[in-house]
Amino acid sequence: MDQNKVFFEFNDKIRIKIIDKCNLSCPFCHHEGTKKTEEISLADPNLKTWLKRLKKFYNKIHLTGGEPTLFSNFSILCQYLDSLGYKIFLTTNALVLNKNFLDSLPLISKINISLHTL
Repeated sequence: MDQNKVFFEFNDKIRIKIIDKCNLSCPFCHHEGTKKTEEISLADPNLKTWLKRLKKFYNKIHLTGGEPTLFSNFSILCQYLDSLGYKIFLTTNALVLNKNFLDSLPLISKINISLHTL
């Protein structure tokens, strides 16, 4: 038996749904398990406390939705996550090239483009 073999790997990435709204209607979309949810609120002190505590266990945050770039405070959220030391991953359809998204690009480590409706 190889003593150097790893039998499991700790997942150091957490996935957070930040918005339900989307600009498409992909038939496979599962809305991250929920429908008709509220956007997360950056004004909620519990959210900031939670994100700080999670940093002890996770190095990466994967932002999903709906379409995360439609989240009105997307660039502020990315700046905050970056200030905490998270690597930011994003799943997007890349069709919403708004200022929030473009301003946040330097802070995003990986982008997964998911485009099926067209």
